[in-house]
Amino acid sequence: MEQNAKTVQKQVIVRLYQPDMDALKGAARQAGLQRDVQLKLYGQAGEVLVVIRAQAYAQAAATELTEMAAEQIEQAVGASAYARGKGSLAYVTAGEMIENECVIAAANPETGALIGEEFAATKRGAKVFDFGESSYNNTRTLHKIEDYAGDPDEETPLQMACDLATAAAKYGKAEFGCAVTGLESEKAVWAAVYYKGRVWARKIRPGEEAGKTAALTILDTVRLILQKQPVPYAKQFRAGKDAVWSEGKRAEKSGGGAGKAVLTALIVIILAAAIGVGVWYALTTFVFTHDEPESSSVSTSQVQSLPESQSTAAASDTGIPQGELPAGNENGEHRLG
Repeated sequence: MEQNAKTVQKQVIVRLYQPDMDALKGAARQAGLQRDVQLKLYGQAGEVLVVIRAQAYAQAAATELTEMAAEQIEQAVGASAYARGKGSLAYVTAGEMIENECVIAAANPETGALIGEEFAATKRGAKVFDFGESSYNNTRTLHKIEDYAGDPDEETPLQMACDLATAAAKYGKAEFGCAVTGLESEKAVWAAVYYKGRVWARKIRPGEEAGKTAALTILDTVRLILQKQPVPYAKQFRAGKDAVWSEGKRAEKSGGGAGKAVLTALIVIILAAAIGVGVWYALTTFVFTHDEPESSSVSTSQVQSLPESQSTAAASDTGIPQGELPAGNENGEHRLG
């Protein structure tokens, strides 16, 4: 009877992009332990919607339950939570761009179609995106963008994406430039965003959702940049410079951190040995020879006139070792991989 009386329901949607899934699942389990609260997760192209439903005796109580659960989720995933309710990523990003008085230009029709589809769903889109009017749909501007980026057959898809995004901003007269390459490739799709001399690039697995993922990646990257947040799923490069992608296994193949540590230790040991030899040579040459009292010194002629056995004993008494000094090791610069 008491359970049937809880007829007031409340629903809240928390919208995320590329969240830490472990943190999200942990927070969802924790929030779901609360009585009268249910959570469901829906995902597509990196976007995750967390639907929170609560049931209570009164509206205020139901609202409080959903608010508490939503806050738990948002605190767990940080900046990847971009909105609550029905506001799309394009809507939120366009709002950030309007507030910061900036626009974005696409490098080519393929990229423009992907971004245009997202911005077309919100009235804010036309305020921050020209839908190609002054960029990729303008023949003169498109030729400039293509000339800047160079020959696709001579550049990597990553480099092309970075250069195209840079050129889109430059010739499209926009603060942000964006580009997508590799949509027809079976290896990787690249999404790149230019802003103030830097390019953020993300490698995306090819497939049916690759285009949608690339578009949302571009929108979310712009959002995070304007909010002065890191972009955890992308790498940053200097515009106009070579962009080299590392998968994170390069160090292991080239010897890794342990190899570098051993090499560094060897260099330190060689340097210490060279310094030790130098100090020993200075002590034996200047302390034992030049600083001896004149009364105990032996002239060269006297040493030469002594028999061989006495000469050896005299030398031994002075503390000077016999034989040649070992040559010091020469240590030049060594560039660590």
